[in-house]
Amino acid sequence: MMSINTELDPLQDISIATFGIFFSPNSRLQIFMIQWCFYISSLILTLFLSPSILALETGDKAPGCNDNSKQLLDLPVQRGNIVYLDFWATWCLPCKKSMPFLNELHNTLSSRGFTVIAVNVDEDPEDAKKYLAKHPVDYPVIFDPEGKCPEKYQVMAMPSSYLIDQNGTIRDIHLGFRLSDREDIRTGITNLLNRLP
Repeated sequence: MMSINTELDPLQDISIATFGIFFSPNSRLQIFMIQWCFYISSLILTLFLSPSILALETGDKAPGCNDNSKQLLDLPVQRGNIVYLDFWATWCLPCKKSMPFLNELHNTLSSRGFTVIAVNVDEDPEDAKKYLAKHPVDYPVIFDPEGKCPEKYQVMAMPSSYLIDQNGTIRDIHLGFRLSDREDIRTGITNLLNRLP
């Protein structure tokens, strides 16, 4: 017969409840084993769910990505250029708000070796194509309804943008978008362009 042991200390209560078991331990060895399992499981969860471990960081190499049939994002062909890689969707209002600014950056800085590449993650690419027909942009847009590229980049917010240098290294990561972000984004890009030979 199961019962709740009200004399356990809080840590022991947590350990037991974590595994969905409520009983009166028969020995200190049982309590120790439950606590040990709790500590190990907590450590594993911390390691594998920590954003700093899961997500790409500045200094990492920017990966390419492909679906089952074709290359979606081939960054090596962009070597020598500064790339602003932007993940967006039509249901994301900040994404839409950023697009005129990104288009302006692309058009004014492309002659210096800069390009914006957008990756749309709508489940139905037709939604994005209809939106772009009404609000066209001059930079390339990749359609990735299966989410292969966001998976490679471990995207955790929309929009998510990656500033990639001429060697394919991620130099800055920008999550979300507000109009007040524009100057910082522009400065980051121009700083990298100024270092190009």
